Amino acid sequence: MAARIQIFTGSALSDRAEQIDAFLLRSPPGARLLVPTHDHARQRMHEMVRRKLVGGILGRPVQTFQDFVEDLLRGTGFERERVDEGAQRLLLERIVADMSRNGELDSLGPAAQTPGFISHLHRTIAQLKQTAVDPQQFARITTTAGRKSETDRVVARAYAAYQDALKDADVYDVQGMYWMADIACRDSLPGALAHLSVLVLDGFDDFTESEFRLVKTIAQHIDRVVFGLAVDLDRSPEDQGRLVRKTFSLIERSFEFADLDPAEGREPVSQIEHASLHLFGRTEQFPPETLEQNIRLIECYNPRHEAETIASEIKRAVRERGARLDQIAVVHADAPSVSDHYRSVFRQYGVPCSMRGGSSLDACGLGAFVRTLLRAIESWAREDVVQVITSPFTGADPANAYEAITRAAGITRGRDQWRDRIGRLAAASATSDSSYEGPLDHVPAIGDHYPGLLET
Repeated sequence: MAARIQIFTGSALSDRAEQIDAFLLRSPPGARLLVPTHDHARQRMHEMVRRKLVGGILGRPVQTFQDFVEDLLRGTGFERERVDEGAQRLLLERIVADMSRNGELDSLGPAAQTPGFISHLHRTIAQLKQTAVDPQQFARITTTAGRKSETDRVVARAYAAYQDALKDADVYDVQGMYWMADIACRDSLPGALAHLSVLVLDGFDDFTESEFRLVKTIAQHIDRVVFGLAVDLDRSPEDQGRLVRKTFSLIERSFEFADLDPAEGREPVSQIEHASLHLFGRTEQFPPETLEQNIRLIECYNPRHEAETIASEIKRAVRERGARLDQIAVVHADAPSVSDHYRSVFRQYGVPCSMRGGSSLDACGLGAFVRTLLRAIESWAREDVVQVITSPFTGADPANAYEAITRAAGITRGRDQWRDRIGRLAAASATSDSSYEGPLDHVPAIGDHYPGLLET
């Protein structure tokens, strides 16, 4: 029997979340609320405890979708180790290196040898898996009439090799996890669903194809599926986020009938609340002058200037307005890329901080060296190998001789190319007289460097 579908709607200024939490409390034991992120889950659980709504709920009533799916797979026979994004990139780098050695990337030219090509493959494969397109389907698409893109055909081969490698290692990525969960739910009733009566999903603007397919499959096993969407049915669609309106329509089309529970909203009283309603609208909405002025735009010239400006504003807020440091948050679109600037500046300004985004591996000298070493071992790209053998962790090249010699040798990538071209250049240098002319004239004692390069 298919689940009954219910949709709670309401803008950011409505009591939609409170209605859903109260509904969750009234639901039979085994009800579960899924939210987009761990931060959402912690905040929602904190609010429920604060309002004393969790007295009758046991276990983990609030989870992320991903954690729920991992629990669902446990004990089904479909449970596998999940590879993270770093491992996925390393796997793709290995696949690209193999394809390059086999000449499968020649048609793409130098572009296929750049880190950007790996990023393109990673994004494309993730998008294909999210839309439930497997390698065989994508290969058929790339061979249909009217599609002559060599890039598509290369991506199709890389996608097939990537998926085969995951199967051989008996692991899956995040996108594959949803595929496996859907298969597990179709074949039988996983233990995680045996006592689940109500599944609530709140705060999602949209779902990937594989996520929504899993929700529809789960709906065949439980009593009710509830969606909470930040949609105000009384406002024009043009004045709201297009993505969430599209999700609302998808839910209505996918299920025979859905109960609607619109939550009442209120008028904004500040610029921030006004922006939360109109930021993604298509029509221009000027904030009334009566609103609380709590948004200020400041022009900054680079990440360090931005960090210095924010540090100054924080100190001013603490000194002049009595603000508490533990109630101040700095949000950035790409925190890892600027975390070093902020740590340095905040330390200089005496502002304590805790970074949730963390630092990228490349921000650490040893971490950057290890990543370069792994790339060098895999592809023997000239820039990577030179960077490794001249690194402080392995040795030094004060005269920059290795850089000049490898450039003069015309090395691009590959171990055989490295040895052959260095060997030819060494032989040519040995047979020349002392007035050897060429791009290496400025390198002192050049003959002393060839043995080290050949032993690399």
